[in-house]
Amino acid sequence: MLALVAVAAGVAAPSAEASFPGGNGKIALARFYVPGTPSAAIFTVNPGGGTPSALIHNGLRNFDPAWSANGNQIAYDTCPTTRNCNVFAANADGTGVTQITNSPNFEEFPRWSPDGDALVFMRLAAGNMDLYVKHLGSGVVTRLTASSSFDEFPEFSPDGTKVAFGSNRSGNFDIWIKNVNTGATTRVTTDLRADSYPSWSPDGTKIAFQSTRDGNLDIWIKDLSSGTTTQVTRSQFGDRYPTWSPDGTRIAFTRTANGHANLWIANVGAQTLTQVTSDTGKLGFVTPSWQPQ
Repeated sequence: MLALVAVAAGVAAPSAEASFPGGNGKIALARFYVPGTPSAAIFTVNPGGGTPSALIHNGLRNFDPAWSANGNQIAYDTCPTTRNCNVFAANADGTGVTQITNSPNFEEFPRWSPDGDALVFMRLAAGNMDLYVKHLGSGVVTRLTASSSFDEFPEFSPDGTKVAFGSNRSGNFDIWIKNVNTGATTRVTTDLRADSYPSWSPDGTKIAFQSTRDGNLDIWIKDLSSGTTTQVTRSQFGDRYPTWSPDGTRIAFTRTANGHANLWIANVGAQTLTQVTSDTGKLGFVTPSWQPQ
């Protein structure tokens, strides 16, 4: 069971149920270092391309957008300084900004539960990164992991019973799954290279993740039923931050080439890649999240 560790002010939880397959909406992503400012903003872009539009741009560092399961809200983290981040949420159009966590610690990478009642996130405290869950209706914060390892990039399963995350608790980074009801923790990948940043397929049968197991940083898929691992991208550049499309046919990710990070989409069945953005600014677009419709 989850261990209670703190209580914070509650906020109204959205109804966020969604069914598979869902419709593919816009892709939200963070853009490092908006020109002329030392900030990072949250943008949205159509998966077919076009000019990204600023959604959250407040002069601070805003990262790690995540759509709710019904696509009506977006969570993200805002960092006033390099040593402090907190979780926020807003409506799909960027209005109605609400602060979810208020801590002196480093709290980032929020991901919604499928029913919209909770957000799981990372908290860095005393040099250790663990995972926590904020229950929006009650305001209660529960601690999901408590180890001396570095636990990162959590994401709820589509049925809400599990959280996948990356961790070096095995000595190197692998993908793990935590059952939020029983507390049982299962290791999903066992490669000697670094595996992290898991993303559940909408039907809950697969997990996409980033890995260096082929020598470069690429996108892979783990089939949870068969145990088969499939390589999605093969690039001399760095491919990272995978996120499934709501209809389960594609994976959006960031490719960093020549110092510029841009959004790409992999069609899993057709095995084709499409570049969506062509940013040439400093660092560029990262951590995409695909809006359900």
